[in-house]
Amino acid sequence: MNPNPSQSKMLTRWLLGDHVACRENSERAQSTVEYAILLLGAAAVAMLVVAWVSQSDVVGRLFDSVFDRIISQQ
Repeated sequence: MNPNPSQSKMLTRWLLGDHVACRENSERAQSTVEYAILLLGAAAVAMLVVAWVSQSDVVGRLFDSVFDRIISQQ
């Protein structure tokens, strides 16, 4: 007879103490924190790109270049 996962977890806790369960929760929390830091970094990079594009005329010049090429081909 195989115990279900919750029974197995309870047995593990009983045999090894709360150390194993605490470690599992700690690893999950660490993964969550790493994910949050990654998202904050990506958001910061995106904000820097948006600030740079809005201060320079890169997008406008790109559109002008594309439209000029389209018009000159006709």
